[in-house]
Amino acid sequence: MIGDDGLVHSTHRSRNTVLLLIAAASIGALTGCGAEIPKPASTSTQQPSEAATPTEPAVEEPAQTTGAPVTIKCSELISAETMYEFNPNFGLQSDFTPDSGSTAATMQADQGIACSWVNQTSGETIVISAANPGPADLTARAETLATTSKPAPELGPSAWFTRAAGVGMTEVITETHWLAASSTYFYEAMEVAPLLDAAKAALGE
Repeated sequence: MIGDDGLVHSTHRSRNTVLLLIAAASIGALTGCGAEIPKPASTSTQQPSEAATPTEPAVEEPAQTTGAPVTIKCSELISAETMYEFNPNFGLQSDFTPDSGSTAATMQADQGIACSWVNQTSGETIVISAANPGPADLTARAETLATTSKPAPELGPSAWFTRAAGVGMTEVITETHWLAASSTYFYEAMEVAPLLDAAKAALGE
């Protein structure tokens, strides 16, 4: 290349100089900007909230509609101590079988219990029986007693007493049980009260 001074100049050197200047300018531009490469935003993992434990609705116990067996023993229905306090001459009769057609036999046939205590001196017996026949049968029995026996309010609102052929019979209807006590020893309903109270307690009444 011929310059204004009439001399030949090298074009190769000029081209290199230009390239170096462009590269330097580019580096300076990048350095001057000071731009930072953005970091990805941190993603926080949200912990799932603990699910509330569902509350189960209360289940009501179904009302009893049928009978149930009486599972306690005679020695539990009336303890030896209770009978001794009542009359020490009476002892439990282990081989007792109620008379056919009697109230005690009816209760025993209805999954109930029939027990007898015998007076070691006179030979008199006290028969106490209990059954859980179910609400319908309890109501029916109470209705029958209301027309055939004398109320015994001293033993509760559903208690009756009769005395026939020399035998006193007391019957009590509770919420779940039918109880009866019979003996020639009984002349009034209140005489058997301590035994019936003990029997009701043993049955959970």
